Amino acid sequence: MANINEVVHKPWSSYKNIFISHNFIVKILTINPKCKISLQYRSKRAEHWVVTEGIAFATKGKSEFILKKKNPHT
Repeated sequence: MANINEVVHKPWSSYKNIFISHNFIVKILTINPKCKISLQYRSKRAEHWVVTEGIAFATKGKSEFILKKKNPHT
């Protein structure tokens, strides 16, 4: 596991852990346009994604979603 603020480079771009606790980890992922990350299966924890720029296409089970930055004025 990466240390706090250590940037880990991946083929799709990079990530950085900004908070680590015994209950959860907060990461910043930067994903290059048109790149994909692998599907993940989590049986013992939940994942929460927040898109801050651009559009993300996400898969949960057999469902696909489009995620994008929320307009703060709505």
